[in-house]
Order: sequence, then structure tokens, then C-alpha cells
Amino acid sequence: MKKICAPYTAALVAAVLLAAGCSNPVTEPGQASGAGTVQLRLAAETPRTLFPSVTRTNQIVYTITGNNQPIISNWDGRGTRDFQLGVGTWTIRVTGSIWGTDISDGLSETTVTVSSNGTVSPNGPLTIQMKPIENGQGTFSYDVNLSSTTEFTRTPTAATLTLTPLSDNGTVISPISLSSLTGPNTGTISLNSGYYDLTVRVNAGTDTAAKSEIVHIYNQQTTSMLPAWTFTDADFTPVFAQAYTQTGDWLNTLTNNLANMPSNTATTPYRVKLTDFIFDATVTTNAILSAFGGKYVSLELDNCSGIIATPSAPSSPLTLVSLTITGGSITAIGDNAFSGCTGLTALTLPASLTAIGDNAFSGCTGLTALTLPASSALTTIGTGAFSGNTALTTVDLSNAPAGFTAVGDNTFSGCTGLTALTLPASLTAIGDNAFSGCTGLTTITLPASVNAIGDSAFARNAGLAQVICNPVTPPALGGTGVFTGADPALVIKVPATAVTVYEADANWGTYTITALP
Repeated sequence: MKKICAPYTAALVAAVLLAAGCSNPVTEPGQASGAGTVQLRLAAETPRTLFPSVTRTNQIVYTITGNNQPIISNWDGRGTRDFQLGVGTWTIRVTGSIWGTDISDGLSETTVTVSSNGTVSPNGPLTIQMKPIENGQGTFSYDVNLSSTTEFTRTPTAATLTLTPLSDNGTVISPISLSSLTGPNTGTISLNSGYYDLTVRVNAGTDTAAKSEIVHIYNQQTTSMLPAWTFTDADFTPVFAQAYTQTGDWLNTLTNNLANMPSNTATTPYRVKLTDFIFDATVTTNAILSAFGGKYVSLELDNCSGIIATPSAPSSPLTLVSLTITGGSITAIGDNAFSGCTGLTALTLPASLTAIGDNAFSGCTGLTALTLPASSALTTIGTGAFSGNTALTTVDLSNAPAGFTAVGDNTFSGCTGLTALTLPASLTAIGDNAFSGCTGLTTITLPASVNAIGDSAFARNAGLAQVICNPVTPPALGGTGVFTGADPALVIKVPATAVTVYEADANWGTYTITALP
């Protein structure tokens, strides 16, 4: 880890040692009066730093040498110090300590020249940098109040405090769980001196709030959170859970509401919930997605019905983070409906869904899993429906009903991250290129019902080393390239009673056939 540098190490004594204002000019003993006025100030540490709750002491010393006449004087380091020097060249160095720790920077010296007419060069206040305290141990005292009855309406379900060291010698500690979710949390932690990133995160259901601060731990001193940190509704990610309906100007209302929200990130998406919508030609996917206006959104469709139609124009926003369809009776997702939504990482489909159209989720390169719900009615997945989804690791179709008989052409082609595949017991046909280019697949299990496998269905799967083929009768292969590009040591395991039949098949017989246990 790199050592912190400016602005954090730009100086030590920001709010502690500095305050606005300027002292009257002082003529130091033994110097010519009024020859030139020099202003000196100490560099300030960032005001974001929390400081020890102790009284400042006058322990800053400046040493000025020139004309063989040193000047040594105490100063509390606040504001800008004005003093008068005679004609000549002067070297200014600031030394001293604070709370028993040396803060002198051996390089923090500056040279000034005072001319006979009183001109000082360089002109203006001279800034002397002090070094941060990086030795010894100090204490951090935290105080976080999670009183839900007085501060915010959400009910906290978990809260953590973390201190991440930003200095080489910082202390690494595990996140601290704040156990009192209805009141104050206090405690102290012993840490090595240095800078730390302090973060408090509060979870309330699906909503989160977080506050961060840079703190500096001083040798033998306590750095405190003063005043205590509290959380309000404004600290949480704003949520849209309004029951938008198709009566009135719902689309403009949604668009304007999101437009008035601050910019967010994919990790803090806004929740847009559409309730009781009837999806038809008047409710288009691209209109809804366009309403996001560049804001990251988790889209929830609750108790909706109809068919999510093919968009009249491609929208493909990068800002759709998740799609959850629950309840209701959505029966189909149209061709290209969410194609190219590269920001989509999570998908929850309803049990009522019977068909997913061609390319419906193709190019959703952030999508990681496809799992059908219990009692799923899905019987059709269209051509290329999930093709090119490189982050997709899990496809579980085991909950598909008896009517699910085929995986279409190119349905999962190019899903290079796919490592876990579960096909339904009802499956009879696998289309051309259905799983081609799924280079992460190492084992495939074909249910006993499969009777046809399309050309290149599992081609270009370099990691594929084993196919567990349960049909007693060899499925018809659409060509000789079904497993082209698989591991050269590919083994096909079939029922023991069927080994001879597979070996005699013109296409299957070209592979190594062994008996299942």
C-alpha cells in the first residue's frame, strides 16, 4: 500500500493549528526595525480529518537565521504570523512537536531576501509544510446512533463500521458489527498512528446507507467521532415503489421522477416498481428503459400481465441493473426485448412465463445466472435468446414443465463463462449451435429423452471432456461437427446396455464410448 501524500500529508496541523486571522507585525529582538515584513504560515491538513479532542499547546518553534543572527521564538501555529526582518537573506525553518510527537520536516525551509527599500522576495505569505505523525499508537473512539424511531423511518437490519489503513504502518482490523440497531453504538479501538478511511454502512431491507470520512490517528491520543454519526432517510438510496398504472401520464411521471434524482452508480441503483400493468402494444420496453435517463435502475414488475412485446426501436440501456418479474400473468417476453442490456446482472422470471423470444436477452454480458422458478410454465426459448452472455455461469432449466422439449438454435452460443448446465428431463431436441463456444463447460449431462442434437450444438467447447448421454437409443446428430473443438480426450458415457449401439452408429462411433456406472 502506498503512503498517503498530499493533500492528506500536505501538513499535519490543519484545523488544530490553524485559524483565520493575522497577528500584528512583530519586530524580533536585535533586528533592524521596519526593514521588511515577512508573513509565515503553516501548511494546513485537509479539514475532512477528525482531530484528537485535546487542548492545543504552544509547541511550534520557528528558527530564522541570517546575517549571523538566529531568531528563535514560540508560536501556536495559528493563522499567519507577521514579523519584520532587516535587509539581507534569511533562511526560515519551523521545528517543534505536538502532543509529544516531533512534526519537524527536515526539508521545510524557505529562503527570503529583504532589500534596502523593504521589498520582500518572494512576496506574500510563506507556507512551511509540517510532516504528519506516523509513529506510535493511538485510539479511535466511535459513536454511531441508529435510533430508528427518531432519525429515520426505515428499520436497520445490519450495520458495520470499517477502518481501512491508508498508511504503510496502519493497523488492519476486521469490520466491526454495530449490534445496537435501535440506539447508540460506542467503543474504542487501538490503532497504529496514520490515516484511515472510516466507513459506516447501514442496511435496512434492500436499502443501504453509508457515510465515509478520513481520520488521522495520533500517537498516544484519542481521535473521536464528534458529534455522533446518525442516519436519516436522506442518507439511504432513494426508492421508487410507486404503483404506476396505465391511467394518466405514467410514463412522463416516471421519466420526470428519475430525471430529478441525482446521478447514481450500478452498485446503488434506484428501484422502479410497476404494479398491475397490462403489457401490450401501448406499453413498450424501449419506452420504459428510455425513461431511465441514464440513471441506474432495478426494474420490478409486480402483478403485471400480458406480453412484454418486441421493442419498436432498440433501447439497450447500460443502466438496467436487474429485472424482477413476480406475480401476475406475464406469459411471454418478445424478440429482442432486453437485447444488449449489458448492465443487467440479475434476472428473476415469473412462473407464468411460457415463452422467451429470439435474442430476448442476447448480449446481456453482465448476466450471471438463469434459473427457472418452481412450477415454471416455460416451454420455449427462442433462437439466440441468451447468446453472447459471457458472464453467464449457471443455466438451470430443471424446473421446466413437460412441455419444454427443445433448446433452440444458438440459444446459449458464445456464453464463454458457462460452467454449470442443467437440462430438463423433458428435453427432446437441442438446436444447431445451441451451446457452441461455451468454452467453460467441462461436462454435459443429456437427459434420456433427447433424440436429436443439431449441428455444432457443442462445437468450439475446448474444455468439454465428458458427455454423460443417458438416452438408450443414440440421438440423431445433425452433422459430424456436433462436438468439433472439444477436448481431444472427450469421452461419451452411455448406458451399459447401449455401448455397442453407440459404437456402431456412424457419427457417435467416431468418439470414445464408455459405459456409465
